[in-house]
Amino acid sequence: MRVSCFELKQTGKLEPVDAEEALGRWRVGDGAFWVDIHSYQAAHLETWLDAFDLPPLVMERCLDIGKATQMIPLPEYAFLEITVFSDDQLSSLTNVGLLCLKNFLITLHPEPIHNVEKIHRSIDELKLKDISTSGLLNVLLLIQSNEAASAARAVHASLIAMDERMDKDPGSVDLDQILAAKEAVSRVIAVSQEQQECFDVLAAAETEALDFSNHRGSMKLLISTAGSVNRHADRLEKRIVDLRLRYNMYQQDKTNHRLAVLTVISAVFLPLTLMAGIWGMNFTIMPELQLSFGYALALGLMVLIAGGLTWFFYMRGWFD
Repeated sequence: MRVSCFELKQTGKLEPVDAEEALGRWRVGDGAFWVDIHSYQAAHLETWLDAFDLPPLVMERCLDIGKATQMIPLPEYAFLEITVFSDDQLSSLTNVGLLCLKNFLITLHPEPIHNVEKIHRSIDELKLKDISTSGLLNVLLLIQSNEAASAARAVHASLIAMDERMDKDPGSVDLDQILAAKEAVSRVIAVSQEQQECFDVLAAAETEALDFSNHRGSMKLLISTAGSVNRHADRLEKRIVDLRLRYNMYQQDKTNHRLAVLTVISAVFLPLTLMAGIWGMNFTIMPELQLSFGYALALGLMVLIAGGLTWFFYMRGWFD
């Protein structure tokens, strides 16, 4: 189990501190703290959380992250779970649980996530005059919300690029690229929809563990960003449908062209096959078989017919 603990200083900084020391100081009302826990076993996590005397429902949710996403607001505790991107490429998802107590915030994720260090830097770069667990929670959620927006913009850029390539050369875009974009949009939707539901509930929650009286602007920004990402994702889905239709039309046109070529070839060889069939009959009297130049005449006639039909179909545009 990996445990990282930070004290929330009044200067707006995060200062590393020992987790046991932080727990002892928190019990006597000295300071506010954030603990991030990952790569844990359920039994080890349960032992660590026993020190907080959590209600059974909250403890169960902490141990079952990833099985059900919901918000639990209680008078002294609040638990919420959100889906976030877990890697720099924004190609995989994981769930993060956030256990909120007064002056103590715990983030739980069974797998490591890529942006924990980014969160530390963001806190320092914001240069907040004062930071509380509620303020820190706002920052954490805003970072995750912005990642969903970044993922949507990245998919949008890739779809525009595919669209432009299809305008120049429809065959330059294959189905795997379109399906990959569709999966990326599905990930964005999975993140943004759950985040929006969570933000709506969180904004209306009344609990001693969280105080958003000084962060109402941030909460409105969170809800607005999640809603904007959802609407953007809907537009991206429609664009993918359009690309898929264009791809299918191109494939159908290509199939039709191949069938047309095969039809031309069949039409060219059909009279030749007929002539070969006639001269291959086993009749005793067939005058053409006695001609000294019959073979050359037959070949010349076949070439003339084949060439004439090919020219006819070419002039009609069957090879375009």
